[in-house]
Amino acid sequence: MSSTPRIKLKRMELKIYGGIATVNTYPLKTDTGFVLIDIDPSSKRSLLEKEIKDAGCNLGDLKLIILTHGDADHTGNAAFLRQEYGGKIALHPDDSIMVQKGDMSHNRKVNP
Repeated sequence: MSSTPRIKLKRMELKIYGGIATVNTYPLKTDTGFVLIDIDPSSKRSLLEKEIKDAGCNLGDLKLIILTHGDADHTGNAAFLRQEYGGKIALHPDDSIMVQKGDMSHNRKVNP
């Protein structure tokens, strides 16, 4: 009989843009490591690191970073976390240019 994997989800709400908005990040703890869903703007890196460490995620524990979309407030720490914690990044290919080049209008309709 196989056992059901244990999963623990925590919601982290970080204030951005001088406190007028928030972005949610979700560290998901599984039996094999952590999955992180959305990762806040780079200006909140120290808070994000503290929160994920408080959740129990240490170097080498981050297995996957899921980015729901390519906006900077959800992707700002992607390269840093991949380098520091070793997690792979999952992002829709149409939004990957946004992250790679910092082009937030790529793949978005912009009204003249």
